[in-house]
Amino acid sequence: MSSDVSGYVYGYLLFSVSMATPKPSPERKQYGLRLSVPLMRDVKHLAVDENKPMNDLVEEGLQDLLTKYRDKRKHGEHRLGAKKAKD
Repeated sequence: MSSDVSGYVYGYLLFSVSMATPKPSPERKQYGLRLSVPLMRDVKHLAVDENKPMNDLVEEGLQDLLTKYRDKRKHGEHRLGAKKAKD
């Protein structure tokens, strides 16, 4: 085997091992969701622009959404879809 080929094989093996080694992370579960195509296209573009995994951006967005609605509840605002009682 030439040194060029052995270098390629060595590099490939290092890449394969690094890709196969999972990063420690919180417990995860896969969910099946139906999301709008334009929305996901925008998320994919943002992931590339920010050099972040799409999953991280989606989780960040969900955390922001939960914070938003928790803050509304703290300030006495009604839940989404709830009607105000008429006096």
